[in-house]
Amino acid sequence: MNNIVKKIYKAKDCRADWGDISPMTEWRWQQQGFPKPIKINGKNYYTHTQRFEEGNGYISTISRGKNK
Repeated sequence: MNNIVKKIYKAKDCRADWGDISPMTEWRWQQQGFPKPIKINGKNYYTHTQRFEEGNGYISTISRGKNK
């Protein structure tokens, strides 16, 4: 049996890390290819990788696109 426990984070905390974005911006990012959250009782949660690696990478991609 695999007993790996993964830390998950509330979407609210992740949005704060990603520049204090709104829930609507989070939803728009998901429509553009940002990783989908884990849904628990209708609330969004993200894994450690999504919060710190993929989230920051996505923000960098958006920033470069706006600078063109």
